Amino acid sequence: MPEVISPLTLERGVNVMPTIRAIPSNAVDMGPIFGNIINDITGEIITDPIYLEFRNSFQADGEVIHSLISDNGRYGVRLPVGNYNVTAVSDEYATTRGQVISLILFSESDQNIYLTPLNPTPTLQSSII
Repeated sequence: MPEVISPLTLERGVNVMPTIRAIPSNAVDMGPIFGNIINDITGEIITDPIYLEFRNSFQADGEVIHSLISDNGRYGVRLPVGNYNVTAVSDEYATTRGQVISLILFSESDQNIYLTPLNPTPTLQSSII
């Protein structure tokens, strides 16, 4: 089982969830990476388009090797087997960085991305006296 490290905040509004996984260096097959884009506060799927950038693992500021826009709360891409750094960008949510993995063996596993709203909707509470 991969070791998951607690979320980090590198700068205001940028959430990072590092994950370390071992992948054989000779792996050249293509594998799927897919999942939902979810509001971290409400737990609801974000249907607005979210821009995603994929970079080789551990290169947060490296060259973007693939980018896409989510479709109705889902994203999916096929990349060579390995670890990837993904950045999710939106005007309404905090920029979020994390790790995803492309594996042939685990092709049926969602890798969801959780985004925190920049201006969450306040919750109204009332009581009858």
